Amino acid sequence: MTIPTEPIFGGEFPGRFKFWMMPRKPGEPKRIEGTATIVGDEWNLVMDGLVGPQGAPGQPASIIRRDYSLTDPGDLPSPGMLDESDWGRAWYIQGQWHIFDHDEYWVVEGSLPGPPGRTPDISISAEQIPMPMSGPYGEVEVVPGGTTEAPHFTLKIPGIPGDDGPAAAITLASDYDDDGTDAAVGDFLVRKSGNKWGPGRPDFLTPKIFTIPHNQFINHTGSEGRFLIAKYDLPAFNSPWYIDVTGHGRLARSGLFSSAQCEVEVRIGNTGSSTGDTEPLCGLAPYDPAVAMWDAATIFHIGPHYSDDVDPNRSITPDSSVGRNLPGQLKTVYVFVHKIGGAGAWEFTNNNAQLRIQVNPVQDD
Repeated sequence: MTIPTEPIFGGEFPGRFKFWMMPRKPGEPKRIEGTATIVGDEWNLVMDGLVGPQGAPGQPASIIRRDYSLTDPGDLPSPGMLDESDWGRAWYIQGQWHIFDHDEYWVVEGSLPGPPGRTPDISISAEQIPMPMSGPYGEVEVVPGGTTEAPHFTLKIPGIPGDDGPAAAITLASDYDDDGTDAAVGDFLVRKSGNKWGPGRPDFLTPKIFTIPHNQFINHTGSEGRFLIAKYDLPAFNSPWYIDVTGHGRLARSGLFSSAQCEVEVRIGNTGSSTGDTEPLCGLAPYDPAVAMWDAATIFHIGPHYSDDVDPNRSITPDSSVGRNLPGQLKTVYVFVHKIGGAGAWEFTNNNAQLRIQVNPVQDD
């Protein structure tokens, strides 16, 4: 035989219970004893029910006056403290309505417990804010944000300044790259490839000066329209650069009846690419009509010059390509005597002639 025991609790599940009646009139046979079905969180119970005669009309129900001021049923006023004017008052406490009617309380379920909600995905971040200049340390401010299911809270924490740390060494920085080159006194900290920094020689921005001495100028007497009296081959440089030339020398008409009108040109071009007479102009000593080049020599003065009759608007600006020489290119500087008018011969002597060539590096774009 089976020995009766206490019922064993098997768990609980919140749900909604619906009662259904299978109606029949008195004397009619039963069509159902009772069924119960469970679908999801909804339970249905169907039972046999009798339909009786209609009863006498009842009294209208009292109007329920809702009250949410109490949280504990023990705080309800005792029935002796209430009277007929309090009939219909209802206090909602912990999911139940406590309705006072005819000198007693009726308890009615006011809500059904729902299924467990989703666990929120809470995240927190923090940032440091300046602490007050005076007074107490300051409060930690909590700024809510995010969504109901994924709330986010930002903590704004006043920071306390600490002591000064040790000075950083440039050579220990993660973006420092010396390429195996030891830094020397006077080196610059320069930007290198790959967003790195490292030592660099200051000479890449330092102007470089070259001169053509008078012994390298060619003495000449003739009536040519253009004659080369000197040239200088420049080395290649690591950065773009502009040329700046100045110089002087002696020039005279040759012969009693010569009316030659001469100027001195300085031109620059790629080494070995031409004879130089069609290369871009970079310096000029213009003909001075006020000077009568009779038997006496005239001193000419060369200065930077870039425009000519072919392109009178040619000029240089700091970011222009005009006159800019590219890195890695070999250049040659040419010096010409150019007869622009008159008749007869002219004479050039190299006594105390000189041309200074200054290379001005610029930042590579």
